[in-house]
Amino acid sequence: MDDVPSVISSWRARPPRWGFHVLLLPPTLLLLWAVSGPIWSLLALATATAVLCCAALVWMVRVIVFVQKPPRWSWWFLLAPFVGVLVLSLVAHDVPFQKRWEFSRPAFEVAVRDLPPAPARVDEWVPLQTQGRVGAYRVSASRVLGGVIFTDQHVSGTVDTGFAYFPDGPRHDLETGWFESPQFHHLDGPWYVWTASW
Repeated sequence: MDDVPSVISSWRARPPRWGFHVLLLPPTLLLLWAVSGPIWSLLALATATAVLCCAALVWMVRVIVFVQKPPRWSWWFLLAPFVGVLVLSLVAHDVPFQKRWEFSRPAFEVAVRDLPPAPARVDEWVPLQTQGRVGAYRVSASRVLGGVIFTDQHVSGTVDTGFAYFPDGPRHDLETGWFESPQFHHLDGPWYVWTASW
């Protein structure tokens, strides 16, 4: 096993290169996935953030050790911060969600193309066959008075979320059982994101 001085000497000799940056790919992708749903997946987001913070700490130590013998510098040290700023910018502008929804919307359009008759009562929900997945989302669906409610199956906790299709706008009298105080946010056309707490 290498002793500490030899490890430090090795770190001084080279900056973090491809191996280090490739290891950052899975938590970065997990973070982007975590913020691409109707609401953020907090468990996935916390996991990815913890791993990336540990990697940032390792990166800072590598920088400090590498530059202790001036003049020392490497362009490799710019790669991780550049990608970090890029990812934060994507998250701040909601790009992961927009792109995932853009990719999935045609499948949602197909799912509502030939709907069965609407139920007669506002408290009646008719389950629809979605085969578990619509586009890039795993959802269940129900025909309701005035449209369709898609429930995201990846969300757990005290908040439910998903998408809604309402050609004439959302109905706020759809509260029933677990679907309490639904909040609708317009996406485009007849499509909405909804959240409901219970």
